[in-house]
Amino acid sequence: MKNFKTTTLRFCTMAGCAIIFALSAAKSFGIEGLTIKIQNSVNVVLGWPSVPGATYIIQSIPALNSSNGWQTLTNFYPAASSTNWTTYVISNAFSLSGGGSGTNGGGGEGPPPPGAEVEASGTTDPGSVSTDLEPGEMMLPPTPWIPETLPSGAILEANGTYMPLRSPPSGGTNSGASDPGFYLVVQNGVTCVGLTNGMTVSGTVTIPLEIAVPTNDFITGAVLAVDGAMAPGGAATIGSNNLWTFYWDTTAVPNGVHQLSAQVIFSEDSADMDVTNNLTVTVSNLLSFPYYYSQVFGQGLAMWVYAQSAVSNVDWLIKVYDSQTNYLGYFTNTSPSANGTISFQWDLQSAGLTDPTFRLNYYLFAAATGKSLTPAGKPAASKWKIGEAPWTPLNMIVACAPVDGNALHTAAITSMVLDGVVNTCASRMPGTLQPPANEGNGNAWTWGSNGNGDTLLALMPTCNFLYYFGHGTPTSFGVNSTNHIIYGDIVRVLHNFPSTGGLTNLVATNSHPYKLVWIDGCLSGTGPMCEAFGIPTGQYDTNFFLLAGVRTRAYVGYTKPVSFAPDLADVYVGTLQAFWNGWFGQRSMHDIVTNCQAQVNSPMASSAIIYGATNIAVFDY
Repeated sequence: MKNFKTTTLRFCTMAGCAIIFALSAAKSFGIEGLTIKIQNSVNVVLGWPSVPGATYIIQSIPALNSSNGWQTLTNFYPAASSTNWTTYVISNAFSLSGGGSGTNGGGGEGPPPPGAEVEASGTTDPGSVSTDLEPGEMMLPPTPWIPETLPSGAILEANGTYMPLRSPPSGGTNSGASDPGFYLVVQNGVTCVGLTNGMTVSGTVTIPLEIAVPTNDFITGAVLAVDGAMAPGGAATIGSNNLWTFYWDTTAVPNGVHQLSAQVIFSEDSADMDVTNNLTVTVSNLLSFPYYYSQVFGQGLAMWVYAQSAVSNVDWLIKVYDSQTNYLGYFTNTSPSANGTISFQWDLQSAGLTDPTFRLNYYLFAAATGKSLTPAGKPAASKWKIGEAPWTPLNMIVACAPVDGNALHTAAITSMVLDGVVNTCASRMPGTLQPPANEGNGNAWTWGSNGNGDTLLALMPTCNFLYYFGHGTPTSFGVNSTNHIIYGDIVRVLHNFPSTGGLTNLVATNSHPYKLVWIDGCLSGTGPMCEAFGIPTGQYDTNFFLLAGVRTRAYVGYTKPVSFAPDLADVYVGTLQAFWNGWFGQRSMHDIVTNCQAQVNSPMASSAIIYGATNIAVFDY
């Protein structure tokens, strides 16, 4: 089980009676509206609002500090089909004679009547407060943080008065009554917490994930998809609430209706993933930034300012602040923008500005009246621009990894990469290959024989080209779940935009981007790996990067699992040679990939995708 941060419910016993207390953590992301009650003095009945077709994990624990951990009572428990309320019965779970838990069952019986979630069969002693609830009252749990007033819990009356409950008197009537403990119910699969169908969203939306799946595999990452493609900056991070969390900047997509889904990736198995159901939301922002990578600019060279207003025929003003938030000046339009587009290049070199970051505040006005479209003094949007210092592409990492435990297969893959990549690149561009094990007519660096993921990570800040062959997922590549490189590892050593945590949680500069990366492994084009190397998701022209004053770059991966037969490794050599000969032959990346997919023997997979500059060529800036 992973990432449970849920509402738990517990029974507490007091001197021969059963009192039900609802305990909720400060941040509860489980099933909301979970209720618990006693049936026939012996059974525990859990009830919760549900959706037909959903399934649930139900667990229990005798105490929150139990060393045994949560015990699963059932998994994939179906929701009631004919109602929006599901119940689950734990038979013989509660017994005043000290009985233990019994059998389980459930069904959709409809929600309990008001107050039914707190039932009692008696009182703590003849002089105690009655635990039968009147309309508007609720039961409170014991509050050890106020021991003088509510050490044993209380009833909160409708008028706001607390009526304390007494502890059982010494030698009372509670003779070993069993305590069934705590319970939790979580919907199977992956759930985007806080989002519902039909919501209207704007700005940056925080989306924690609740992950409830029957696997103990390591989570290598999670990806937010918008309309079937990874959202810009759509990699998840582990937030302060210990949940994998997205920070979705909705201004990076056009206004309108969009389909959202989240994908969680486990271990190094490309098939070991879990995906949420699609949610439909409406994005509504006064100002959008659809070319999100224009937030990166060439430090000391140029900046492309691009934004799209939801209102046409507007005047605009942009105030500029340096990295220390000192006001520098402003830009404004010379004529109204008929379609709401704001687009211009700022020549930083002529202005003599070398700051690593700038903040831009955008203000919009109706052209006809001059009236601000936002409250006075408030910008329509505020964005940080992230600098990328000039750099020269150097050095290339070539690596491969075993795809199984067969030594002959590994040797065939090593030979394939040697002949198809190492020798080809060494003959066309000598002296660029790293690590040292990659030598023309010598050896191809192989995971396990020449090092591991830490070896490659240490080399990444010294290189700007990468080819890798082996297992892959949307968020990692390597041998297995304990010997691999994940997206977060690369972010940590390269510090490229956007940093883990979305477009609003930015690194100070775009520190070490790559010119060309090809991850030749399953699903390597469905996650954020391109962004870890400083390459934007999406397809662009080289002019996109030139406008921003930064070098062109591209990433090649796959959107589907890729089949590979080690026995045909010597045939795939031809495809690898075609790729790298095309690159050094100054062909565009689009032409290179198209040609490799047309190879007669062992062609490149049809699901290959290019991110960044699709028309990039070897000598492009």
